Amino acid sequence: MNKIKTLATLIDLLDSSTNQQYKNLDTKIEIPIDQFSSIINFSKDHYTRHCIKRTENYELLLLCWDTDQGTPIHYHGGEDCWLYVLDGSIEEGRYKEENGIPQQVSIAKYYAGDDAYINDEIGFHHIANTGGQKSITLHIYMNPIKSCNVYDEDKKVFYIKEYNNPHT
Repeated sequence: MNKIKTLATLIDLLDSSTNQQYKNLDTKIEIPIDQFSSIINFSKDHYTRHCIKRTENYELLLLCWDTDQGTPIHYHGGEDCWLYVLDGSIEEGRYKEENGIPQQVSIAKYYAGDDAYINDEIGFHHIANTGGQKSITLHIYMNPIKSCNVYDEDKKVFYIKEYNNPHT
């Protein structure tokens, strides 16, 4: 497969792919950041999620991370998730659950052009922008995530977060 150089090409491929074909798309992405300029939006308070397209089979999101922003530790609701770093860098901590408590098993840093994959069988994770500059990531979820388990650090318990609005 040739490199994916435009957002329109990526969407066309996602629309016509099967689940097995999705698994190879992220390693082919070379979309210039300027193709996302109309939807890039940062918040000083939290990372932002921008739904590019959502179907019954997949959800394509752009996430914008200001410095020192991150997700809570979470599962993916049984869905496959690919992450592609468009700009900046992202750190991912992966966890396994022991007696209801997340135990970190690895940490990795991803830079522009890098990709990562996770599903619930692999474990759960958190993502954070620790690189000192803004970062932008592209996420492909197979199927769209309707809910996921999120770890509440203060209460030391997992709870279910619903995603009724794909933009949040």
